[in-house]
Amino acid sequence: VLGLRSAGLGARAYVEGLEDAIIAAVGRYGITARGRMPGATGVWVGERKVAAIGVKISHGVSTHGIALNVHTDLAAFDLIVPCGIADKDVTSVWRELQQQQQQRGGKGPA
Repeated sequence: VLGLRSAGLGARAYVEGLEDAIIAAVGRYGITARGRMPGATGVWVGERKVAAIGVKISHGVSTHGIALNVHTDLAAFDLIVPCGIADKDVTSVWRELQQQQQQRGGKGPA
């Protein structure tokens, strides 16, 4: 819970700040991610969504949720349309690290 007004933040700046924090976190593991996809909040690795952000603001106060897929069973996402975006895939930190290792000729994270 955060008082956006008292922090001098607007809704867009707040969401972008959450995206930036997640981008920095996954970046520490060598994963290049980005936010600010037109029409889609969250954090993306290429065209794959690694984190979702849900924010409710009422009377200048934010309650929020961040879902960062770390070592998630992604099979469940095949049964739904994640975040209402049908033409994009979902990924996890684990999957991205595995792909990086495979591209380097390794076996993936232990």
